[in-house]
Amino acid sequence: MEIDDCQPPAEICQKCREALNERFIKCTQCPNSLILCLKCFSQGEELESHDNSHDYEVHSKNSVRLMLFGDRWTVEEESSLLEAVEHFGFGKCEEHYLLYYVDGSIGKS
Repeated sequence: MEIDDCQPPAEICQKCREALNERFIKCTQCPNSLILCLKCFSQGEELESHDNSHDYEVHSKNSVRLMLFGDRWTVEEESSLLEAVEHFGFGKCEEHYLLYYVDGSIGKS
């Protein structure tokens, strides 16, 4: 086996190689389940066959699967989104943010 065939452990970002915080992104379309930190994900980083338009899941080391808005985003995913927007800007989640936090019931209250 060559070094290039080895997969890095899930506790580091496969782009920047930094240790993952509590939350991280897992690509659902890459054959090796690419793992990215929130910063690399929010910056739209791509790697080898990974395209930043791929579907993804937000993971947490202690994930709770409670749904907040319908059946698509968990509480953990919403929390990750808000944290990423605060630190890195909207990235590819601006539409979701505007729909629920500005134009939705939270923004109108």
